[in-house]
Amino acid sequence: MRAGGQVLVWAAAFGALGYGVSRTAAQSLPNSPRTSAVTSQPARHAEPIERPAIAGRRVVKHFDFDEQRFGNYDPYPMYWKQHEAAGFPLYLEGRFDTREGHDGAPSFRLDLNGGSIGFHYVGRDISVRTNSDYLVVAWCKTSPLRWARAYVTARYLDRKGRVIEGTQRCSEFAGGTGAPQGWVPLMIGLPGNVPDSRYIGISVWLTQATIWNTGPRPMRAVEYQEVKASAWFDDITVYRLPRVNLRSSRPGNVFTEIEPVALYPEVSDPDGLNLSARLAVKAADGRLVEERSVSVRTTQTTEPEPTIYRNLPVGAYTAELDVVSDDGASLVRRKLCFVRLASQISPPTESGRGFGVALQETGLAVLAGQRELLLNLHPELVKVPVWWAGQAAGSAQQDEGIDRYLEVIAETQADPVGVLADGCPPDVQRSCGETRSMLEVFSDDPIGWKPLIAGLWSRYAGLIHVWQVGADGDELVFLDHKYPRVLPILIREMKTLMTEPLLASTITTEFAPPTERLASYNAVWLPADVPLDDIERHLAPFLDEERSKTWVMVQAPPASLYPRLQRLSDLSRRLAETHFQKVGGVFLAAPWTTHADVMSAQVAPGEDYIVLRTVADLLGGTEPISRSSIDGQAKCMLFDRNGRSIMMVWDDYAPPEGRTHTLWLGENAEQVDLWGVRRPLQPLGKCRVVSIGPGPTFIINAQTWLMEFSREFVVAPPVVEFSLDAYARDLVFRNTYHEPISGLLRLVAPPDWDVRPNRIPFALQPNEVLRSPIQIRFPINAEAAVTPLVGEFEIDADQRYKIVTPAWFELGLENIDVNVNVYRLGGRVVVQQTMTNRTSQPVSFEGYVVAPARRRMGRRFINILSGQSARKEFLIDDASDLVGKKIRVGLSELQGTRIWNRIITVH
Repeated sequence: MRAGGQVLVWAAAFGALGYGVSRTAAQSLPNSPRTSAVTSQPARHAEPIERPAIAGRRVVKHFDFDEQRFGNYDPYPMYWKQHEAAGFPLYLEGRFDTREGHDGAPSFRLDLNGGSIGFHYVGRDISVRTNSDYLVVAWCKTSPLRWARAYVTARYLDRKGRVIEGTQRCSEFAGGTGAPQGWVPLMIGLPGNVPDSRYIGISVWLTQATIWNTGPRPMRAVEYQEVKASAWFDDITVYRLPRVNLRSSRPGNVFTEIEPVALYPEVSDPDGLNLSARLAVKAADGRLVEERSVSVRTTQTTEPEPTIYRNLPVGAYTAELDVVSDDGASLVRRKLCFVRLASQISPPTESGRGFGVALQETGLAVLAGQRELLLNLHPELVKVPVWWAGQAAGSAQQDEGIDRYLEVIAETQADPVGVLADGCPPDVQRSCGETRSMLEVFSDDPIGWKPLIAGLWSRYAGLIHVWQVGADGDELVFLDHKYPRVLPILIREMKTLMTEPLLASTITTEFAPPTERLASYNAVWLPADVPLDDIERHLAPFLDEERSKTWVMVQAPPASLYPRLQRLSDLSRRLAETHFQKVGGVFLAAPWTTHADVMSAQVAPGEDYIVLRTVADLLGGTEPISRSSIDGQAKCMLFDRNGRSIMMVWDDYAPPEGRTHTLWLGENAEQVDLWGVRRPLQPLGKCRVVSIGPGPTFIINAQTWLMEFSREFVVAPPVVEFSLDAYARDLVFRNTYHEPISGLLRLVAPPDWDVRPNRIPFALQPNEVLRSPIQIRFPINAEAAVTPLVGEFEIDADQRYKIVTPAWFELGLENIDVNVNVYRLGGRVVVQQTMTNRTSQPVSFEGYVVAPARRRMGRRFINILSGQSARKEFLIDDASDLVGKKIRVGLSELQGTRIWNRIITVH
């Protein structure tokens, strides 16, 4: 075999073990197992091949099946015993094939003529050191296989050659439609540290589907058999690897900010090779936070020493354990994702209420980790798959898994939603084969399919109150014409087993909703490509009088299309916008990944988990109140919980560091970022200084009625025209408190403005609106802009409040649009002034420009008709001295009093 091919095999093998291997690392591994100094059989090639020093110390056993030089002239290899069991007829044989081999003949050939065949190696010379991991690599070639499969198994044996329970592992299968017909590597990883292990046992197999497909059969399954088939095995090599493992002290890899982060890196190698190891912790943005060396042990101990991190900020992290050989090559790499959470802010009875997650993986190996993540997230609803059409008969292991997960969900005080779905569970998908769809099954006579699901319904009727028919976002279910007919059939059959069966139907916003509800609950899929500002419009057709029975599954934006912070901002707003629609539940697919390899089973939470936890904690149990803007710039969604407000604020056009705003929020207001970190707001007089950027943050602990009172303090209409005369407007506000209030309002206008009256006493009943006329006069040089009229309130309610809040209005020309564009052209400054008449009458204005040390320049807009636009240009020569200085651009009405001004800086 070519050396390059061996490099690729090793890289793939380490990947199968859950390791990360770089190209440099792969090149430092054995080039050819046949030439190792410690192989159990002599090499076929007389010519020596150069190899790294590490190679000879890693090969424990190698089978090349060239045994005649050992005196074996039998037609089958030494110490290989044929498997004897039902379905394995003894007339089938395994033998040497002297014409076929991976890197030269012979090879070990197994032939089928009906039935199945397997061989076990019983030589007891593949010795084990418990503080090492082992890798078995076998090359396999098959004749075209349709139903049969070839594969390899390996397990640990005790000193008497008995199999140690729970250690047997199987390689991938060779064969099947579309499978390669050449030689392919089959790999098995065996994790070390198994007590009483002395040897490794290896078996090769060529079996029918009734043997290799261990999953329950779908209904009406026809068992096909391969009549004639062959498989060749060659170059079976057992490698001993350093024992490398990385785990944390928490099964869910989630830590609170008040507890230290404890990681357990483990590197052991009984040969005492010149290995070194380092543990690096990186933040979510890729920054290296800290790096430490890890000792390489040569003896087996019961527990590795923990590595403690006490000062990591709240956030998501990746720990990487890198094992390096003496020549500097990265040999093995293990990764671990963990998060550090801020303390919960909301009361436990409210946190997470109205939010849910949909579990994707229900394997028992990751149960403990998912339990811990659910406990810290505290969702109100958890969707869990409980039945698959492709595995309708179920199994004892499935039942145990469902039992355990429902126990965990009950422990977290969440309500489980049982999902009936197409296909097969993730852990058996490779052996699932072609199956009938769920709707095809349920469309048949219930006599045939009810026994396959009745036990499930009866068993969990007291735990699962709602059963969802179809996975979220599965369009093949929703668009199937059989779907509306199947749901009533399910209800009818369920009523014989439970008192009040409730179903949830799946829908997607990509298609029009049905004219009436198909089930008690609607499970709506909201794709990630729906723009944020369109979420309300897309969900509106699916929301009827029973909003509390509508769930929305929010699809997280794909990481490949967004920068990291923009994606997290988008996700948080999607969750909040959906909750603002007053739906019964906002769901997200479990924001963590699960990984079970031969070394360990782990869950990997990331920043999506932190964002969901923050949003669900702050908005759980809240009532959506209103939308507003802050200082005419930032956006705000206001939620209420028991009289206390939670405001989600952001400014799409703010710089990354944010803009500062001065708001009256009370003494206890705090700001919370998307990671759940709360910070007190700096006082400025009676107000608080808030920084609002493009990324959403939350402002908490203000009183809701005062926030609403401030929001409804407005100038009506909100546009004030430039005029030399006093301008009449109404000042409007409402009593948002649940009891009568009274007090005094003092108006503070910009300098040189005049507002009359500027003191307004008031006494209002609950929900009563005060509308007070005022006169506004402003100087001739006032600039067109969004301008605040500040109201200083002294309010007598349950106590005396003194608040300061602005009423924003636009100072401009009503129904006349004015745009100004300034740019440099050579040594000139060009000022373009464009005016559009939105009124019903012709208008005439004089446009002008006033620049420092220049004469006033004027152009006239004469008889601009309704709907018509006109543009004038002003040229300022020799304008190099104007850079960085301000010029005034304005309009003055001919035969009228209206004016308009704008101050612009020349760049």
